[in-house]
Amino acid sequence: MRKVLFILTIAALSLGLSSCDNSRTKIEEAVNGFLTSYFQMDYPTTYTFCTKELSEILEMTIADREITDEQLMNKITEASKQTTFKITKIDNESLPDEAYVEYEIYSPSAQRPITKKLTLSKVEKQWLISGM
Repeated sequence: MRKVLFILTIAALSLGLSSCDNSRTKIEEAVNGFLTSYFQMDYPTTYTFCTKELSEILEMTIADREITDEQLMNKITEASKQTTFKITKIDNESLPDEAYVEYEIYSPSAQRPITKKLTLSKVEKQWLISGM
């Protein structure tokens, strides 16, 4: 009886740990997809990683900053596409169905990385960026 109880306990712990790892993986995939498409200025793809509310806000913000000077736009595009990032912290345990991610941005013109945060919400079993 003890062996059965021990085996069931180990199985339950393993299942719980793999569930946490799976959530972290899904969160990382969402953040990587969002940030990669954002810095590549592929905004239609960027919106697919966001909640409906955030994608609407981003669409309005990006539309409002249309730049007519082609040379300036080319410089911004080039700098954005050279920007890289690194996820430094994921907290998906503080609140159910919500996660917080810290990441660093490495811009070609910056001397040091810039630390930023994202909030993710689980919407219909999918992790989506809900706040910046």
